Amino acid sequence: MDAEPFLKTCNPAALALASLMKFDQTQKVRLTGEFFIRLAETAINREDQRLVAGFFDSYQPLSIAEALQLEQEMSKMAPAMAREKVIEWSNPFIRLGIERGIERGIERGIELGRRQGRKQAEIELVLKLLRRRVESLTAAQEDAVRKLTLR
Repeated sequence: MDAEPFLKTCNPAALALASLMKFDQTQKVRLTGEFFIRLAETAINREDQRLVAGFFDSYQPLSIAEALQLEQEMSKMAPAMAREKVIEWSNPFIRLGIERGIERGIERGIELGRRQGRKQAEIELVLKLLRRRVESLTAAQEDAVRKLTLR
């Protein structure tokens, strides 16, 4: 069966199955663009859209040159929100960059949490030593110590 009629529907199953059907390789970029536009118009949640896009991409992957060509063609279309989704779904390098960015963000968040925990421990140690030396600190003095920057 020819894939083109299935790419004109907003049915996610039909869109996914279109990747397994007869596909004119000379029209691959245009047909892939139609797929992503229709997928953006479907009434399913974002995670399901990603699943359908992944299925399609696994059977009709784009070369780097084709992905760049699709990106150029999609840059002419509106609205911008749909265009961004299409570019994200159709370019494996963008998806990889997003995944790596999320991983790095998580790692940085964990490191920041450790640093803040370490800073808190250092402040408590300073306060403990001050209390031993001075015997008692006012609330204002403790607040002032907590606001100091550590090097």
